[in-house]
Amino acid sequence: MIFLRIFKHLLPRARAWQITANKNLRKFFQGLADSGEDVKFFVDEVWQNIFPKSTQEVELFEDQFNLSNPTGLTFLQRRDRILAAWRALGGQDPRYIQDTLQANGFDVYIHEWWEPGTEPAIGVNACATPRNPSNVIYDPDFMWTMGNPLINMGNGITNMGGLNPTIVGYLLANNAQMACFNTPNTMGNPQITMGNNATMGQVLGITFKRIPVQIPQDSDKWKYILYIGGANFGEIAEIPVQRRNEFETLCLKICPAQQWLGIIVRYI
Repeated sequence: MIFLRIFKHLLPRARAWQITANKNLRKFFQGLADSGEDVKFFVDEVWQNIFPKSTQEVELFEDQFNLSNPTGLTFLQRRDRILAAWRALGGQDPRYIQDTLQANGFDVYIHEWWEPGTEPAIGVNACATPRNPSNVIYDPDFMWTMGNPLINMGNGITNMGGLNPTIVGYLLANNAQMACFNTPNTMGNPQITMGNNATMGQVLGITFKRIPVQIPQDSDKWKYILYIGGANFGEIAEIPVQRRNEFETLCLKICPAQQWLGIIVRYI
């Protein structure tokens, strides 16, 4: 054992300190060595968990890569799927994310969290000025909702109560909650709900939509937002409404899990 050999080399070079097979001294250091082996095993396991091929933390990797529900897959199949997603990624830098989205047919561009021109000089210990997300992203806390998280009229979100109708951006995150909505046939609108349960018109089906994430009030957190929109910051990109789920899933898959995504997109 490694730790027993280490103790043997550390002991004085004298007959009394020799570790022979039947001495109580050997039993004492054998017990210490077993504790060291446990530490070594723990550290080795932490190292192995870094890589998808040997990790035991498959659920954490599935959250990172936004993989779907693994129902029916064995543990080894789940690890193989994680490894495939790991190898498919060329990185998580903004250019790679932008190229991947565009290669999938989405005409969108990546914009960093800071205001251009506010970057500190080289050698200066300072931070750039973060963009204010309220300029391009609506806050669901201030939407007129009549008891519901969203009111959808037509294809987009109609802001009522004095909000700027040009702000269609929203925050998207891996931990965003899903809400269930009825889809009634009401004068051409896909959804009009009043209160928590009452609906007008005949219900055609049920859809699930992500509840928008609240804009953080702490400006220190604004630097964790990565913006996805038109060619110039603040410009609205357009994506077919039929591909919304595909687009959001891809964004969550290839973007860093710790980032909020400022989606400046109109679904048409």
